[in-house]
Amino acid sequence: MIAKYFKSVGFYFFEFVGGLINLACSFFSYYPCLDLGVRFWVVLESKRIFEEKAERSLDRQEKEEEASSLHKKAKEDGQNA
Repeated sequence: MIAKYFKSVGFYFFEFVGGLINLACSFFSYYPCLDLGVRFWVVLESKRIFEEKAERSLDRQEKEEEASSLHKKAKEDGQNA
């Protein structure tokens, strides 16, 4: 819960800073269109997504091995019957 709060505060801080930079640059007819808050959020969420993908990959691998062993056992039982 607290981590979520700090993520939100970080997002709004970077959005504010990016807005100030965009505003300051617009005075000089330069428009960088910085989205620092969005980039911050993407970095945080990409870490979470990669961790979830790694966990799911391990779970999938374990289930595939279990299914393979059950399949072999079923074949052996079918041949013995």
